[in-house]
Amino acid sequence: MTLQRATAYSSSPGKEGGTGLPEQLITFDHVSFVERPDLGFRCRVGGRVVWVGNLQWQPGTTVHVHGDRLILRRADAAELGLLDWKR
Repeated sequence: MTLQRATAYSSSPGKEGGTGLPEQLITFDHVSFVERPDLGFRCRVGGRVVWVGNLQWQPGTTVHVHGDRLILRRADAAELGLLDWKR
């Protein structure tokens, strides 16, 4: 299984001067909307269907409304199994 292209962009330094990688935003393009219950939505990223809670998606995400872009914090993307930020 291969996931669709993910793009990482702008990260602010962590409180202790670290890299802030868990806070870095990751963009997944070509994401398909599956269903929208009250507390979040399901979408297909590559070959995987994931549940994204209302507090996880970031501004610029369009998959839950009409588009095909999902933006998550790196830590949330890793938690959903979409990437491994610890590498």
